[in-house]
Amino acid sequence: SAPAIKKVTLDEISFSFSAESWLEVSDSRGDVLATELQPKGSKIKLIGQAPFDVKLGNAPAVDIQLNGKKVDVIPLLGTNVLIMKVGN
Repeated sequence: SAPAIKKVTLDEISFSFSAESWLEVSDSRGDVLATELQPKGSKIKLIGQAPFDVKLGNAPAVDIQLNGKKVDVIPLLGTNVLIMKVGN
């Protein structure tokens, strides 16, 4: 019998920036999907395998959605930096 092929489902994580912000994103396979400074007003969509490791500078200026659902952005206390896993 043929071996079972595990279907890999890809997830979409999107970001929109209301002010300049630094972004670094990698997926569950460790693939770095983005690492760059994003200008005010920009939007970026990334496709990969969740969970995503997300690092943001100026986190309050960033809206995140995973597969079309809003993700709460809560920066570390006393800073505007956010480091979190998005998705399960």
